[in-house]
Amino acid sequence: MFRPINFSLLFLACALTMSATQIQLTGTATNVAGYGLSSTYVQINRCAGAQLNSATCATSSTTGVPGNYLVSLFADASGITPPDAAGQKASGFTGLAGTPIVFDMLNAPLSAPWYVGNTVTLGQVDSNFIKSGLKASQSTATIAVGLNEISSVYTMLNDFAGYNNGDNITVSFCFSATSNGTCTSDQLTSVTLKSGVEVRAAVICDSTQGATGCPTSGTYGQTLAASSTVNGVTVNTANVYSQTYTSIPSTLPDNSANGPWAGSAGGKVVLDAQQFVFTPTTSFLSYIQVVDNVTNFTSAPANPGSSHFALSAVTVEQTPEPASFGLLFAGMTAVGFLRLRRRS
Repeated sequence: MFRPINFSLLFLACALTMSATQIQLTGTATNVAGYGLSSTYVQINRCAGAQLNSATCATSSTTGVPGNYLVSLFADASGITPPDAAGQKASGFTGLAGTPIVFDMLNAPLSAPWYVGNTVTLGQVDSNFIKSGLKASQSTATIAVGLNEISSVYTMLNDFAGYNNGDNITVSFCFSATSNGTCTSDQLTSVTLKSGVEVRAAVICDSTQGATGCPTSGTYGQTLAASSTVNGVTVNTANVYSQTYTSIPSTLPDNSANGPWAGSAGGKVVLDAQQFVFTPTTSFLSYIQVVDNVTNFTSAPANPGSSHFALSAVTVEQTPEPASFGLLFAGMTAVGFLRLRRRS
């Protein structure tokens, strides 16, 4: 006699195996921490699809440059430590499978000793993130993915000195029929992030400290909205890392502009994450593109458009769409029917 409860349990077990899977975009096939986007993933054109199902990649590229958290993004602020020396960092989000979403972020140079105080050891490159080039043109980072049935994309993304409510960074998604497909500008799903809403500056100085370089609260993007909708896409935010600092030099290192927080006597540095929520589809997410919105880049601290993106990591969540479960259910129903006939 055919037992429905056995079938139900079997179907449930199979459904769970088809549930959401998080994939950290990284430079190795096994998602080993410590490689991240700013190392082998982009430079040698890796993609999640090629790692997981031998699909070909779209072309990864960046006109941005590798950056260092402590010296560059955090403006050489004193009194802080590296975000995560192991290379792994929880995003603050929980995936559909109930497990925390984690980023693979490159945090350390190629060999120890990694830091002397807040300075990278001579001869080492601490390529923690991809940042906009400080030049008079837009910077772009194109990250190949090559997977279908994507339900969410998680980015670890900040800016340098985004003016409050400025449309500083656009994140675009190319959904295509093939894993390495291309999209024209009108085919992209583009989400423009406002500073102080979906993205914020990595340095938040405390105006109560009285430092001449610290702006009044609200002038620059210092907050995050928990959730918003941009161009039909739900964007949720979370804080990944936060630590107070004691001072920032009056002249900033790394050839960056003397931003609004130069000379600040105190505040905090942050790394933030964004979740972009999509309806799972059989189309492939061929690539993700991150672009500076402002073309008039200058080194002048008074220029509110000189925000510059800082992309640390990307993790995607792959979830079979409902039709896949329908096919599974139909197949297992047929198996159950054959078993019932055989026993009869």
